Amino acid sequence: MPAVYPSPTSVVVPNIEATNRLIVDFARNINEFPVLRYTQIVPVKSITGLYLRMTVEEAGRILNTDLSEFVWPDGQDAPTGLDSTESFQFETYRSERYAFTVALGERTQEAAQWDIVNQHANIKARQAMTARTQMAAAKIFDTNLYPATHVIDVNAAFGAKWNQATTSNLVIRKSLNAAVQKVIDDTLGAVQAKDLILLMGDSVARAVAESGEFADYLKGSPDALGALRYQFKDDSTLPNAFGLPKRLYGLDVVVDDTRKVTSKKKAASPTIQPVLPSNMAAVISRVGALEAVYSPVAFSTCMFFVKDEMKVETIYDQINKRHLVRVIEDYDCQLVAPATGVLLTNVV
Repeated sequence: MPAVYPSPTSVVVPNIEATNRLIVDFARNINEFPVLRYTQIVPVKSITGLYLRMTVEEAGRILNTDLSEFVWPDGQDAPTGLDSTESFQFETYRSERYAFTVALGERTQEAAQWDIVNQHANIKARQAMTARTQMAAAKIFDTNLYPATHVIDVNAAFGAKWNQATTSNLVIRKSLNAAVQKVIDDTLGAVQAKDLILLMGDSVARAVAESGEFADYLKGSPDALGALRYQFKDDSTLPNAFGLPKRLYGLDVVVDDTRKVTSKKKAASPTIQPVLPSNMAAVISRVGALEAVYSPVAFSTCMFFVKDEMKVETIYDQINKRHLVRVIEDYDCQLVAPATGVLLTNVV
């Protein structure tokens, strides 16, 4: 380094204390990831196990309007009901262990002017939540996991997409009503609109918010306008992205804007994409809304069977003189109740 003359900048050694240890990091709280609002977590003790799925037809089976199949005339044998049992199926979950890791050299850790080890532990926890969101999205938006009647091509069924929705075609309202009715049909009314949420990515949310149908919905509904204007103390009750209300046509709205980076490190221009698809939405059950008789555990459309959740380990590797940081998750994600969900495709 060449010799310099005294000046205000040359006589000071720059350090982080000058800014009171300011750290600029876009850190999302792991408890605020939207995936926690639409998937249910069930702790499990084993990496594999079973859950029981019942069919529901028998509870609502009425063959004759005069109930003749149930009539028991005096003096005759009572109906036996030998062919009136309900079918069931055992389903298997199998958890997979995931490790989100980073290694920091001992000298790097000692020279760092901030808690670089714990900061990277937090970064890896956020990476794990992003991965969990990806796993849930892969299940919820897989057309092969739903009954054929529970996958609705909005454009084909209603002649327009949500971004083309107007007061005259009411495409958004019609498609959501159709989805709710599918769930009511296949659960014999056990699951109602109050038990369901509308899940979408922010690209779809923007299309809805900018549609003519939604604009007229606001103009014609004092309740909807109040939901947007009112300032609640609890931030969780404030409006969704792009001004969507917390409830739309009777359904709670969840907008998941989680992003993932799909390019390798040191790429000239990182590739950032939304985790949720930009042309699909789903109507699924909200967390804790559904309970089965004789089951000690509530369920929802999409569930995580979790053996280990957010287990953070910081290990010093004496041999190689480095700190190893890892976040361990061990789970399986399953669409356990496809009858309680409807996938809406081609919405934008």
